Amino acid sequence: MTAPDIPLVIPAYNEARYRPRLLTSLAAARERYVRAGGSVEIIVADNMSTDDTAQVAADCSVRASTTSLTGTGTDRAADGQTVA
Repeated sequence: MTAPDIPLVIPAYNEARYRPRLLTSLAAARERYVRAGGSVEIIVADNMSTDDTAQVAADCSVRASTTSLTGTGTDRAADGQTVA
């Protein structure tokens, strides 16, 4: 399998209610791009949602990857400052 021309990774957590419109639109755009000879991979990075986020992705012909994102609970800005 070759790498896609355009990989799209969409982070999601309990987004079943909000993602269908976006995913349907992206899937349609992907089909147009593929017909023109390109390749696009759309992945929903599902952070252990408790709703139907993964099923919504599958219904829109998009791959869902369930992940558990862990960290320190804080992020650092480019200048090293803690961001809550």
